[in-house]
Amino acid sequence: MLFRAIIRINALGFLMICLVYPSKPGAEPREADIEAVSENPRNPGGEGDEQTGPDSEERKALEFFELHQELAANFDPGLAKHYHPEARIRMVRIGADGSVRKMELTGSQWSSLMPAMMDAAEKSGDVSVYSDIRLQSMDTGIKILASRYSKLKCYTDSKYYMVVAPGPDGSLLVVEEHIEGQAENQCE
Repeated sequence: MLFRAIIRINALGFLMICLVYPSKPGAEPREADIEAVSENPRNPGGEGDEQTGPDSEERKALEFFELHQELAANFDPGLAKHYHPEARIRMVRIGADGSVRKMELTGSQWSSLMPAMMDAAEKSGDVSVYSDIRLQSMDTGIKILASRYSKLKCYTDSKYYMVVAPGPDGSLLVVEEHIEGQAENQCE
C-alpha cells in the first residue's frame, strides 16, 4: 500500500511525522487525504478542542506553562493570577559558603509580592529561561519539571518544578512550585 509521510512542527514545537494512507485501497494518497491529517495524530481531522484524557491534560499544562513563561519574561504582574491562594511555593537559596536557606509561602503571599518582584526583576534584567521541560501526571495534577537558567546570575536550577491543577472555575492554577537559587552571581 502506498502512503505519504508528512513532517510537521505542531503548535507546541514538537516534530510530528504522519503517515497518510489513501482513502481507497490501491490509490495514491490525494491532497484531501493529506489535509485530513491533524497535527495531533490522536485527534484525526483536528476536530475542535474537545479532546479529553491524559494527553489533553498534559497539552493544557504545557500551554499553561508556556503562558506562565511569557508573562514572567514580560515582567507582567498578572502572573499572580496563575497561583491558587493555598499553593505551596518553596524557595531554596544556596549561599556562597554552601549554606542553605529555605522559605515557604502560600500562593496568596507569593501573589501579593508579585508586583514588587516583577518591578525589581525588570529593573535588574532578571529573566529565567526554561529548557528540558518534562511532564508527569500525578493524582494532584500535572507536575512540570524543567531546568531554569537565570540570565542575571548565570546558573541553572535543575531542580525546578511546578504542579498545576484545575482551580474552582476549571482553569489551571499553580498549586505547588519549587525554586532553587544561588546567592552569588556565577557570571564571568
